[in-house]
Amino acid sequence: MFDYWDYASRDILSPLLPAFQAKDCFMRDNKIYIPIATGMGSPWIHAKVRDDCNCNRYQRIYHSIYGFIPEKCHGCWKVVQRPSNLDELFEIYKYQKEMRLASKCGVETRKYVHGNYGAYWYNRSKEQGLERLEVVRKDFPKIPAILKRGCTEFELAYGSSDQWKLDRRTIELEEQLESILVDIWRHDGLHKKKLSGKGYPSFVNENIMRDWVEFAFDRGDPTYKIYTRGRPITPRPVVFEKDMETGCEVTGKIELAR
Repeated sequence: MFDYWDYASRDILSPLLPAFQAKDCFMRDNKIYIPIATGMGSPWIHAKVRDDCNCNRYQRIYHSIYGFIPEKCHGCWKVVQRPSNLDELFEIYKYQKEMRLASKCGVETRKYVHGNYGAYWYNRSKEQGLERLEVVRKDFPKIPAILKRGCTEFELAYGSSDQWKLDRRTIELEEQLESILVDIWRHDGLHKKKLSGKGYPSFVNENIMRDWVEFAFDRGDPTYKIYTRGRPITPRPVVFEKDMETGCEVTGKIELAR
């Protein structure tokens, strides 16, 4: 006999129904498929994507829909840097590319994160994170760096990361979800199971870099000119003044806060 209260206590489908209705996921062969972003429009360039974590699923499904911190996120330790300008960001990008470690860098568009630019190194333990922090601080002594646990979104939702605890209920829930969820990359009806560990192709990264430069221009960061041959991105305005000595009107073009 169907027991309403028993099912209600273990119902994992109902929270996903809005995603089905919005066509954000679909069912096939008794599995639930979750299309994930192609990277277009992302502010981040990944030097290397971690192959042992599924951050899209952890953030979009487990955190946003089911309201818990996945088990692997409890063991994710990030070295975080805050470059002060675009030129420092490009320095870190080149460094991460050469190091070929699980890392990313880009412009910070989240309103709840202080700073314009960010760089992240992903580590599997606190000890590994502390070692990476020491190396990063040595190689970039003028750029602030810290070690933190998990995602900022988790800290905002669940409190200080040093207080996070795993419990049997969320472990069992995650095991159930892992048994039925499948992530796919979807674009124009074509499906790919996994993104290359090297991150996005160069033509996507170059488009992201263009966004970086435009972001720096928007934020009044003068180092954008290093990457625009010294030219402003938009035309300088024609300005109108009166000559203080002659009283005659003069016009000209100036660069104002660019």
